[in-house]
Amino acid sequence: HPFNENFLMSIASVGAFIIGELFEGVMVMLLYAVGELLQSIAVGSSRRSISNLVSIRSETATVLVSDYQVVVPPEKLNVGDIVLVKAGEKIPVDGIVVEGTTDLDTKSLTGEFKLKPVTVGDEVLSGCINMGGNIKVKTTRKYVDSAVAKIMEMVENASDKKSRTEKTVTVFARFYTPIVCILAVVIGFVVPALIRAFGGTFDLATWVHRALVLLVVSCPCAIVISIPLTYFCAIGSAAKQGILVKGATFFDTLAKTRVAAFDKTGTLTKGEFSIVKVEGDGVVDYVAAAERGSSHPIAKPFEGIQTKYVATEVKEIAGKGVSCLIDGKRVLVGNYKLLDEAGVACEKREANGTLIYVAVDGKYMGMVELDDTVKEDATAALADLKATGVTRTVILTGDNKQGAQRVAQKIGGIDEVYCDILPDKKAEIVEELKKEGVVLYVGDGINDTPVMTVADCAVSMGKLGSAAAVEASDVVLPTDNLKAVPKAVKIAKKTKARVIENLTFAILAKVVFMVLGVLDLLPMWLAVIADVGVMLLTVLNATRVSG
Repeated sequence: HPFNENFLMSIASVGAFIIGELFEGVMVMLLYAVGELLQSIAVGSSRRSISNLVSIRSETATVLVSDYQVVVPPEKLNVGDIVLVKAGEKIPVDGIVVEGTTDLDTKSLTGEFKLKPVTVGDEVLSGCINMGGNIKVKTTRKYVDSAVAKIMEMVENASDKKSRTEKTVTVFARFYTPIVCILAVVIGFVVPALIRAFGGTFDLATWVHRALVLLVVSCPCAIVISIPLTYFCAIGSAAKQGILVKGATFFDTLAKTRVAAFDKTGTLTKGEFSIVKVEGDGVVDYVAAAERGSSHPIAKPFEGIQTKYVATEVKEIAGKGVSCLIDGKRVLVGNYKLLDEAGVACEKREANGTLIYVAVDGKYMGMVELDDTVKEDATAALADLKATGVTRTVILTGDNKQGAQRVAQKIGGIDEVYCDILPDKKAEIVEELKKEGVVLYVGDGINDTPVMTVADCAVSMGKLGSAAAVEASDVVLPTDNLKAVPKAVKIAKKTKARVIENLTFAILAKVVFMVLGVLDLLPMWLAVIADVGVMLLTVLNATRVSG
């Protein structure tokens, strides 16, 4: 592309010397050099907001091999390796703490400085900083699949997917500069020739000077640099807040979001059972002992509970529960059907969640209620989303009506609930919702993939979500933080505002300066200052997205 700003400035400088305007020729070159320096400083500050993301990557990892400490690059770690993370070091790859207790600084992933206490059995994500004592971590993912690697890869590749505005600017620049050059030739030589042809008098140097000023002020730097830079800053700003946007084009879509649709399990809820109610003394200890070692989802809430009991002769009864011996007593742990068939007298209870009944030697002891709990940030996230201009929020779930309505009531701010629906039905509903405006869909499972391809913009949970959902989505939340959804919309709206501001200001300024130049009311050196000034203002405005 030979017709760039360097070409325009070179012609203006050489032309100034040819017509004897030595001072202006020198000033053009000098001011342009100063402008280039200021431009590099402004752009550099924005680039640093992106390059700072590299700092979340750990350069080395200390892996324990037969009681020896071996320092290796994170890329060399395999699943199952035991890594020693000392105080002040970054977690090199995702894993589970197997020894030690500490606090982690999670700012690099969430965008908020918040110490997270972790102990044995807790999951830790790469990029977090160990702020306490030494811990040993068993790796659960290779580096290429870790949270920090996903952030780095998506930020690096996001610039490849240009927004519609960026593409328009690219096409505009390709034709704009040659047109301006032709216009300059017309003003500098054709207009004087026409004046002469009609018997008028003219000063060729004056018209050439006007043409050279036109070349200087018409330089499209302000638009060509500031628009892509605005999206570039937005990608970096989002990444620093734990939001991975796969391309600049998705900011345009996010900014226009009117309807937000959510999957329920694993998205609005934690996607795992937890104890919500207990009736009867000691029943939790009995259940914890009976379920010890079981791979059933119901056993998960009891994994960390220390119990004085040890179960023997454990027998799992499919669809009913567990029968075992504890201290020589026959213990039944399961649903109502299990106790009823064993002749245990107990009242069948109604509950929103899953009930586990406990009987010891034929006597009913009590029950434990388990349920999938709502995420702590769900209510605040939906309220923030409504504040951004989203007019409607809905839940799309395969769960029954009772369970879906209960979650909607706990969260609040849900306008409609669609329940008992299959993945293909979700896609049909989203197609209908698109009639009301741009639809944003948030999900985590492989069953969400069809609806994600239909939605205008899809957001996936990167931590718990399936690989298929992450691949099909346009935005990924590696920490599964729901409050990042309204943050993404806010960044998109801010980005759109900056783009409109820069385009409007740059075009109006160019038109004014070009008219002044053609009327010979603008010295060439002042034209350079005007051009550089417009470019700097638009660049600095673009960097405000990162603020």
